[in-house]
Amino acid sequence: YLESWKQFLSTAPVIIIDVEKFVFNSKLKYTGRVDRTVYYDNVPGILDIKSGAYERWHPIQLWGYADTDYRWNLKHFKLTGVYLKKNGRFPKIEEADDIENLYDWRAAIRIARWKEKK
Repeated sequence: YLESWKQFLSTAPVIIIDVEKFVFNSKLKYTGRVDRTVYYDNVPGILDIKSGAYERWHPIQLWGYADTDYRWNLKHFKLTGVYLKKNGRFPKIEEADDIENLYDWRAAIRIARWKEKK
């Protein structure tokens, strides 16, 4: 996995700003840790580093990180999953650019809060 990460860093136009950044949403009452906050292609964003295969819920998780009290500008922002390869090959890159994932995230949080009230 490390070789795959090194390949990504050697070729991707990315500048790492923060590592394991703690984020929170005070209104919806949740916290998280963002793997990397970055500039990717000169655009601010979040990199989520994965060592497994892509799952449909991963973009929803990325939007959850973005929907925090940290002052992201979501109109000019990149949410990117980097799927590292065990064999060291170049990782698969997935952009989470569908705003519907944000709405799914908020709905999931609201349902979890509703269940806590029972």
